[in-house]
Amino acid sequence: MKNKIISRISVIAIVGLLFASIVGCEKNKVAVSGVSLDKTTLSVEVGKTSQLTATVAPGDAEDKTVTWKSSDATIASVSATGLVKGEKVSATAVTITVTTKDGAKTANCAVTVTPDPGAVTGVKLAVADKADVQLAVDGTKKINPPTVEPATATDKTVKWSSRDETIASVGTDGTVTAKKLGVVYILVSANSDATKKDSVKVSVVVPITSITFKQPSLNIRKSSTYTLQDAIDYGYLAIEPADAKNRETPIVTSSTASVTVDQATKTLRATGEIGTEVAVITVSSHFTAAPPVAPGTIKVNITTAPVAGTKITSIKFNPITKTVKVGEEYSLAQAIQDGILTIKPPTYDEKIFIVTTTKWGVVVDSDGKKFVAKAVGDVTLKVTNADFTIFGEIVITVKP
Repeated sequence: MKNKIISRISVIAIVGLLFASIVGCEKNKVAVSGVSLDKTTLSVEVGKTSQLTATVAPGDAEDKTVTWKSSDATIASVSATGLVKGEKVSATAVTITVTTKDGAKTANCAVTVTPDPGAVTGVKLAVADKADVQLAVDGTKKINPPTVEPATATDKTVKWSSRDETIASVGTDGTVTAKKLGVVYILVSANSDATKKDSVKVSVVVPITSITFKQPSLNIRKSSTYTLQDAIDYGYLAIEPADAKNRETPIVTSSTASVTVDQATKTLRATGEIGTEVAVITVSSHFTAAPPVAPGTIKVNITTAPVAGTKITSIKFNPITKTVKVGEEYSLAQAIQDGILTIKPPTYDEKIFIVTTTKWGVVVDSDGKKFVAKAVGDVTLKVTNADFTIFGEIVITVKP
């Protein structure tokens, strides 16, 4: 019995000593009181890295484990060791935070990501190289090298490519070779960054074979516009081949500033004063054929400008007959130009169109602006204004 008591006392004594030892160790553990970074602000170039160093206080703290976090990792990311990387340029600073495991103490660094002075920011083709590029099948054109920006870019090399090699291909030097009719975009991009690029539209076309103006002059009302297609539709201009798909779009120029030309839409605008033969319009081909296609020219007269809201009071034909051949086109614009059709007052601001025919010997277009003679015989055409209140008539005699 005495031995059992002694044994129990010994066990209790040992447990007590162990507990005292543990408590003593806990009391001797050094806790973290704070953390600091070697930088509170940092500027890093996009794509580059910079190391942040955390110092945990006190120096003899038992647990110096820390974690790192970025407020926006898409702009600046941070690794588990504090290595910061610039992901994309931003004017907004990103906060990198280091946190201690013991005590959750924190420190911050404001990081700004700046551009790489050697990085490509843009690839630009000259305006002249992008304007109305047209090639015949098997034709070639060398596009001049683009400007790579900035001037301090480390790698200024570029890569050329075609969106559709079956229509046109492009060599490493920018030489385009046309293969079949169609439209394709030729791309040029920076080798160091494919997102920095430019493009040029290339049309592979059927070359024009002839350009003929059927009249010596054309009337355009002051401040009004007139398109190249209007000239074709109203019978002033013939371009061959007339019905070819993917036909070349010609060059249109004006001899004076009195009539301007929008090259994109081939639209003339009468900007000058009223007068006769104030400008000469020239329509020409892009291609140098053998023999070359002769350009077509027509003189432009600027007539009385329309006054907004002015209604037509008279539509008269004189003479009241006109002879055409089967297959021939004739337009109201041509009738005015020829002096057959007179609209009053000259400042009218209404549309006119062909509204009825007595026979089907002629076919009127959907806009009512012109007709095509289809069968021999006499046909009466009635022309009216937008309100259907004023009318004029003419008898068209169609001959073989």
